[in-house]
Amino acid sequence: MKTILNFISKENISILVLVFINFLFAYKYLIRYTEIALVYSIASSLFYLLLLANSIKLKMNKKLLNFLSYGLILLFIIVSFLIFKKIEVLTLNVDRWSVITSFWDALFNSEYPYYAKSNLGNRPGPMPIYFLLAFPFYLIKELGGFSLLGLIILPYIIGKTKASLNYKLLIIIFVITSTYYLWEIVSRSNLFTNSLLIVWFLINFIERKNNKNAAFYFSAVIAGLLLSTRAVFIIPYIIVFMYSLRKKELTIPVFLIYTSIAVITFFLTFLPFILMYPNDFFKMNPFIIQSTFLIPSYYTMLFILIAFVFSFLAENKNNLYYYSGLALFIAILIYFIYHIITSGFNTAYFESNADISYFIFCIPFFIIYLSNTFHDNMLKSS
Repeated sequence: MKTILNFISKENISILVLVFINFLFAYKYLIRYTEIALVYSIASSLFYLLLLANSIKLKMNKKLLNFLSYGLILLFIIVSFLIFKKIEVLTLNVDRWSVITSFWDALFNSEYPYYAKSNLGNRPGPMPIYFLLAFPFYLIKELGGFSLLGLIILPYIIGKTKASLNYKLLIIIFVITSTYYLWEIVSRSNLFTNSLLIVWFLINFIERKNNKNAAFYFSAVIAGLLLSTRAVFIIPYIIVFMYSLRKKELTIPVFLIYTSIAVITFFLTFLPFILMYPNDFFKMNPFIIQSTFLIPSYYTMLFILIAFVFSFLAENKNNLYYYSGLALFIAILIYFIYHIITSGFNTAYFESNADISYFIFCIPFFIIYLSNTFHDNMLKSS
């Protein structure tokens, strides 16, 4: 029994979730091209188990480890741009890039953008700031740059953790070789980047030194803006903010002021659409799209309840990343199972009735948790 309990640790669960997500992507897409898809998927899973468990020790000095880390990222970016030129997005059965393009095309044509449809007939589900973040890449006509932004941010974020240089390199190797990230690059998806931006904000919030200065309250504006990318990020927000309140890092008045600023900022991002298209906005908006086409809205209350429960399970600050990742994973797993039940496994998984890419939301949170866990001194307080 003790052995089982030791195995069911936060570290092992984090690793298994990351390996499981990569397996989902590897098997789903490789089965289309090779008969040994299952063999490769299992083999890569075993490799990632060793990688993420910090079982591979690279006997190199710090300078060489840093050189390899940044060198691999630079090489990956160069290869990615070659892929962008080689693979035409219209040949793919993924329309995340087209959702962005159709949104801005409609807006520049003075049309209500949430009526727009992608090349696959899907309406834009993300919130306004998501499209604003993607706007520079829309202008240069290469939304793959938005996908690569996450890889550029990654070394900076894991550099703020306790991870050893060896483990930082292993994390980079995991990301750039993982099927889920290769899929993101090829399809010009950006869920990894989006989630990393949320993690970046939360790291700064969790490690803040002052609760009352102007910078602290300005971060509430950032919180509201980032929430206006995808509503699912309310889950880690609840976990982190309730933990800070529970641990008395925030007084109730400060908490109320901070959350009020964040909520007001969030709703202000919709104000231009309400003012310009008042009738259209209330007929079609991201809340309606997400509750209609993804999963019944009553599941939202369950996800929020899970977030509140997990905020009370967190024992320390590093646990916040673990429970945020786990809550997001459970939410997407429920969504995945819901579609399996309603449409069947083959339709949900192989025919993409359920979008497995949403699992990517939880990946940066587990990466940060593991990066704080596997470091030079291997402190086991996490």
